[in-house]
Amino acid sequence: MHAQSIVNADLPGLRTLQYSTNGGGSYTSIQVSGWRPFKDYLAQFSSSLPNSWTLAYNADRDRVEFTPGSGSLQVVLESQSMADLFGNSTVNIGNSSSTITLPEAPMGVCPIDHLHVADPV
Repeated sequence: MHAQSIVNADLPGLRTLQYSTNGGGSYTSIQVSGWRPFKDYLAQFSSSLPNSWTLAYNADRDRVEFTPGSGSLQVVLESQSMADLFGNSTVNIGNSSSTITLPEAPMGVCPIDHLHVADPV
């Protein structure tokens, strides 16, 4: 049996990521929708990031990471719920030209290695 974390990107607060490549002067929005496995949810945002930047879940580190392409990237998440889901304490994610590893494990994303389902008593 394989269980995976699913995100409902149709919920307000989980739909939009904004990014800036010019230090916050102007932002571009990326929107996703639908029910998606967590990794696919991140991949939907990642596919629209500029300058070969990527966004993915690193299972070995249990963290979400922005991996650099060229230039710098600054990100603003739609809500605190989205920030918690990503593993960040605020909606603002730094202005950096190097890898950005979010400081906390993603909330609500729990890998399950073993699961035993028994008949109810």
